[in-house]
Amino acid sequence: MENEIMEKFLSINEQNCNPTIGKYSSKKETFYEDIEKWQEERNDKDHIIKPIQFTFEITNRCNCNCKDCGMSANSIKVGKTKLNDEELYKLVDDLYEQGVPAFAITGGEPFLEFENMCKMIRYSENKLDISKIISNGFWGKNVDLYFKKMEESGLLNNQFFVPSIQISIGEQTVPLEYVCNIINYVASHYAIEELNLGIVHTRLKGAKESQLSKLYNTYIEKFGEFPDGRIYLTDSYYVNSNMKAKEKIETYKMTVFDAINECDNRFSIEVGKFVSPKIFMKCNGDCYPCEVFNMHKDMFLGNYFDIGLPKILENLNNNKYVRFIRKYGTVGFREVITNKILEQNFCETSCYGCEFCIKFCEENNLIR
Repeated sequence: MENEIMEKFLSINEQNCNPTIGKYSSKKETFYEDIEKWQEERNDKDHIIKPIQFTFEITNRCNCNCKDCGMSANSIKVGKTKLNDEELYKLVDDLYEQGVPAFAITGGEPFLEFENMCKMIRYSENKLDISKIISNGFWGKNVDLYFKKMEESGLLNNQFFVPSIQISIGEQTVPLEYVCNIINYVASHYAIEELNLGIVHTRLKGAKESQLSKLYNTYIEKFGEFPDGRIYLTDSYYVNSNMKAKEKIETYKMTVFDAINECDNRFSIEVGKFVSPKIFMKCNGDCYPCEVFNMHKDMFLGNYFDIGLPKILENLNNNKYVRFIRKYGTVGFREVITNKILEQNFCETSCYGCEFCIKFCEENNLIR
């Protein structure tokens, strides 16, 4: 039954050379040419790696209490917890000047900062695209109101990207009925060329019933027929990424040798399964080249509030591991670390495999 349910969704893994098709897609087939032309008109003309998306935490606070949350959002009690409207406006201006055409909003839970989020989208119109918003979907209780305000703010007025909303389900306490409301509203009001919607489903190993099955059954009960072939599905397992977790969970593991063959991000321009290249900024301003919340310190690009975006972009292009992965891919670590070491060590994800390799290379001065 689970496989039958998954077949109702669009797979993110089906590769297609057409940029207008995919979890993250473009409005036109000339996407790559249009982006290149747009970036050439901005200030950043010398860098080889030119990000096409800037992902950031608008807040690191959340209204759910997921035990295995990789962001540890529910345990953040001190420090900067959100970006204010003036910081958001400045970020839009900086991205525009430096030739980064789109931003993606994550958290925490971004819709806790809904008013500021809408202000930013409105301010960015005719400057930048909003490429993605990821949420737990709690606002699906009042779905009409939220979509009306997002539309009024210009959510659908992008130049390059089809905007994407990704709803995360797993340990979240948001009623699945609210998520169903969002699915039904999107399927009823927007063509896939106007707005992408995805479900990010995370499983616990050994769970008797998945949240995906519960979501599907809830939808059928409330609305009847499910909108086949309209909603994208990202399906994965929880891993031990919560740094503050009191106990580890049972997970699937693989050798580092195998893990580093699973990441296909080469920091080249791409849309579809993911968007690349990008920069990820935590709420405190710390920036990294990948959308991973517990990134290794040797991938740290600097703090946006301290050194500014031009220096962040310079550090991105000068980072030795970014340059290495761009040239060889993460699988290139097999050429600098012996297979014996890679096969004797295990990890839960390709990101952890990459992290292992970076740490090993740093400790042994293998990449300069």
